[in-house]
Amino acid sequence: VFNAQLSSIMGKKDAAPDDSFKQVDVQINDPSTLILALSSKENSVIVSALIALEKFASLSARNKVQLVALECLKTVVALLDHEEVDIKATSSCLVATLCESPEVRQALRREKLPALISAVKLLDKAQGPICNENASGICAFLSKDRASRAELNSNGGSQALIELLNASIPDPGDKKAVQPSPDLLRNITQSILLCMEDRETRKLLGDLGAIESMFLMLDSEYNELQSLALQCICSASKNARNRMIVRVCGGLAKLIEYLGNETYKTTHEQALKALAEILKDPEAMELVSQRGPGDKKNPAGTPPPIAVVVQYIKSTDHTVAVHALYCVAAAAKSEVNRRRLMSQGTEAAVVARLWSDDAKNPLNPGVGLAAVKAVYSFAEGKANSEEMASCGAITRLAKLLSWDDEPCRTASLQALARMTELPSSQKLVFEEDVLPKIVEALSADEQVRREAACTILFHVASIGEVRDALIELNPIPLIFSCLQCNDVATQTAACKALNTLAQSATLMTAVVQQENGAETLINISSSKDKGLRIAGLRTINTCAGHADMCQQLCDAGALDQLQQITAAAGIQRSPFAEVAIKQLLNKNISAKYSFRNELGITDIIDGVFFDAGRYQQNQKYIPLSELVKMDVNSKRPIILVNLEKGPQEENEPQENSDSVKPESTEAEDASTDETETTQPSEHTTPYTPPVDNILLELITEVKGISTDDKTEKISQLASIVCNRMGGRVDNLGHAAFSYDVEVTNLKLEANSNVLLLGQLIGTKQTVNYPYSFRALLFKVLADQLQIPSSLIRGEYNRAYNVVYIPDPHVVDVTHEPGSLQKIQNTDELLLSSNFYENIASRQFI
Repeated sequence: VFNAQLSSIMGKKDAAPDDSFKQVDVQINDPSTLILALSSKENSVIVSALIALEKFASLSARNKVQLVALECLKTVVALLDHEEVDIKATSSCLVATLCESPEVRQALRREKLPALISAVKLLDKAQGPICNENASGICAFLSKDRASRAELNSNGGSQALIELLNASIPDPGDKKAVQPSPDLLRNITQSILLCMEDRETRKLLGDLGAIESMFLMLDSEYNELQSLALQCICSASKNARNRMIVRVCGGLAKLIEYLGNETYKTTHEQALKALAEILKDPEAMELVSQRGPGDKKNPAGTPPPIAVVVQYIKSTDHTVAVHALYCVAAAAKSEVNRRRLMSQGTEAAVVARLWSDDAKNPLNPGVGLAAVKAVYSFAEGKANSEEMASCGAITRLAKLLSWDDEPCRTASLQALARMTELPSSQKLVFEEDVLPKIVEALSADEQVRREAACTILFHVASIGEVRDALIELNPIPLIFSCLQCNDVATQTAACKALNTLAQSATLMTAVVQQENGAETLINISSSKDKGLRIAGLRTINTCAGHADMCQQLCDAGALDQLQQITAAAGIQRSPFAEVAIKQLLNKNISAKYSFRNELGITDIIDGVFFDAGRYQQNQKYIPLSELVKMDVNSKRPIILVNLEKGPQEENEPQENSDSVKPESTEAEDASTDETETTQPSEHTTPYTPPVDNILLELITEVKGISTDDKTEKISQLASIVCNRMGGRVDNLGHAAFSYDVEVTNLKLEANSNVLLLGQLIGTKQTVNYPYSFRALLFKVLADQLQIPSSLIRGEYNRAYNVVYIPDPHVVDVTHEPGSLQKIQNTDELLLSSNFYENIASRQFI
């Protein structure tokens, strides 16, 4: 109902006309009519209409939306800039009430009405307290939207609000000063708090001296104002310069005093949050860690102010305890602060809140989580971690791993991951029998849990007992699932864990059996992330020590990938790749001979070996299982050495197989009609090289050499090799060797580019094989006789054998079988020139 005094010309019936104006009371129930009244030329009518509309709008959210639908916003917002103070005051009151509704705020943005700009003008102290209060209320409601905050800041709103706050807070020394309206202070601080999401506003608060005003508001009798002021102090303290202002203006002491006053306990939560931000600076911690002057009760000095916070950690009020724990957790991120906090016995109070054995007062989840995070902060550094462990942190964290609160379990894993960097803590974790829980966490959905579990395993698995205990838990498949995730931190931690677990022979066997395990490690080693790449290369280096895993890595392309890394420039280049290549080649001497073109005295040919020729740059390493599948070509043959005996007994020798290709199975020879409906096998039968009985017989023969003289034995062995490879060759050029036709025929007969070494030594004596074939046979036989020798390959099918008696000598197996030529080193043998052509000039002697 709108009551208005309207001026009109009224006259009595049958009376003479009266020219005077009289006031008439009018009641209006329709809001649309009230909106029309806003266009009146009478200021009092406009004021009355605004008051009535404000009452109508305050009744419900529906009424606010109805006024928007009646298109009143444009008219009302325009009145904010009216010349009359009463109209500005009442219109701003109506706009503030309307802005409580999200729909109204959206309408203001949609219609692009300048409500904020007009409100900023009304923040001027000269506009009066009512306009100030209403305008700050408009800012408070509109600042809930990010776009409106940006508009407010761009139009000087933040500065106007801060200046109004400073002007509204009376001087504490002036007892007669008029106290500002609580609603005004509430609106201002709410607006400032929302605007302080912007770092420039936080900086502005300090520049304009409003931090002192915020601390003065702590003396208010209204909890809401205290809470808002504390939240503003907390947000402002994210700025380092503001934290310095807090210390200089005495705000830190004020805050500690506030915490010690039980009258304000309802807002101690916010006070502890603010203190947590301020104590990030060691200078602040130093101020609150100093003991006061001594007295009768405390002759050594009164307790330092920080003791108040430590006492709150022990509070039975869970909310207060939580924020006290978060406060010390934030402060403990600094090494200096940790030392000062520990000097007050804070670590013991924190650890005590990790668990409760009191059935009547069980652990509160919020307190437990805050305590775990505080332990995590305190445990940084070996000395601190050891101190936390001595307080019983490991035992309590282990209990939390079996608790039903998931955030606590996750945080406990992270704390244990940090604490187990210490060897003594690793032992304690193992003794708590929590390995099953840690392994279980490897399959968690949250990457942070998986990362923490991997890190714990990386630390504790350095103990042999732990690795043995982990065998039954079978963590390897779960570790590989972590390696295959998309989180770099989890992958890095999993790589480190695998590197440690692989020190166990049993666990290493599980790694070998892991499907696509080699491919996964190769992908990790080529990561763009440096830490992950190094972890992957180190793991490959460890895994390459196992013969079967080394073979898998080589077959999967590890050598090619590592070669690219070592050849790369910039950040991708890594010395760890070179170390990994060296380890792979040491365990795979077939690849080593191809890549390095030499085998040393420690590279013993035993089992299966093949010579695929010199490695060419950018050439892909091809495993034997793939080489045997290739069609016959005109290139040099791949020489296969197989020293493994077949299933037949030694006294039942067999002829060499005509082909080294895998034999077809009955299933492969089935009719096409059947194979069309047959699903491919999930597992491919690994390639098994044929037995080389001819080579095995030759080994038996050379083992019969009776002399004990090393030089004589070498000479006889060289003669045997020469005779089996076509005899002595008088000339030095390529034409002196005749083997191309014979090799081609052997390849065609075998239907393969891969030939057994025994197939060569069992051929016609009219064939003269080159240096490379002869030198390989000598190396094989010398290794079986335990004669230390090296195999050095030059270019153009040249290769040489070096024996040590004790100085290095090249043994001739081609021109003068058994003759020895002394050399300084083997480097020159890798050159393209022929060693025997250079003997006369004694370049190598």
